[in-house]
Amino acid sequence: MAIYINASSMVSAQETLGAQKWPENTVLSENSCLKVIEPVYKEYIPPTMLRRMSRLVKFSLVSAFDCLNQVDPNSIDAIITTTGLGCIDDTGVFLKQMHENGETLMNPTAFIRSTHNAVGGQIALIKGLRIPNYTYSQKETSFETGLIDAIMMLEEEEVKNVLLGGFDELTPLSLKLWKQMGCLAEKELDKNNLKKASNSGVILGEGAGFFVLSAKEGSSHSSELVDVEIHRTAIPDCNHLLKEFLAKHNLHSCDINLLLLGLDGTPNTKNLVPLLNSDFENSIVAASKHCSGSFDTDTSFALWMAHTAIQNGRIDEATYLQGDKNQKIERVLIVNSSRLNSYSFILLTKCQSSQ
Repeated sequence: MAIYINASSMVSAQETLGAQKWPENTVLSENSCLKVIEPVYKEYIPPTMLRRMSRLVKFSLVSAFDCLNQVDPNSIDAIITTTGLGCIDDTGVFLKQMHENGETLMNPTAFIRSTHNAVGGQIALIKGLRIPNYTYSQKETSFETGLIDAIMMLEEEEVKNVLLGGFDELTPLSLKLWKQMGCLAEKELDKNNLKKASNSGVILGEGAGFFVLSAKEGSSHSSELVDVEIHRTAIPDCNHLLKEFLAKHNLHSCDINLLLLGLDGTPNTKNLVPLLNSDFENSIVAASKHCSGSFDTDTSFALWMAHTAIQNGRIDEATYLQGDKNQKIERVLIVNSSRLNSYSFILLTKCQSSQ
């Protein structure tokens, strides 16, 4: 059964909100992190509600509502949100209050705001969507897990349209903890040193990406989501896993126009580097994390990139690593690797009606 991405929206460190192509100006990391470009919140969220919302909830809702504006919101049959750490800023506030008050006389506000399903709940409340609402939190495979569930729901014909989102925030506390662990990059990360995989730390990031997945193709801006796989295994080379993944769909590496890699410049993703010199040497190869930063649901940014590349038939120089840029992009393979020794593969193609 074919699954389609009929709408997408991304709030990130780049000017991606409301964009149907890669922005003209690319922002690189500053002080080992990439923070989102703050939207004009009152254009999407009632001003009376804004003061009660955390920063993560606000920019996630903007992404969700911008995505819903591209379709009929009443056509959505289920909401799936994914996050690695949830509203960690409010979690920190709650834990600090608990400690300071000796675990007595607690104000419940920070706790209520800190739950991982806060974003999904706010989407339903503000839009009046009384539909199934799920939240997944599986660390660095949170988004992929939600994506698989959305596909299963559509294939089993439980629903016709699913709103899927992935989001995480960067806070002073999380930045401090990463720095104490020695996991922050000591210099700016650009695409020229991604292949070396020699950085001692990562560029941290944040963002919120939302997509409408449907059983029926929508507008001319749709792309087809073919398959998703997660592999939780520590192996030196994932090339044979990719071959098996593509073989399921009678494809070979030469059929992939764009290979989008989750390289972060550290040894954590060094297992992806051999793909640059493997059977994919004739494909366009691009990277995403030097533009989004690393966060648990950063695959949502990669999916937005892939969907946008299919729409426009090209990628931007800021993300390009190697390959023939003049070839037409009709089939994209996203390959991500995490510090927890897991791989995820996502395969997208251009819709048949658009070819």
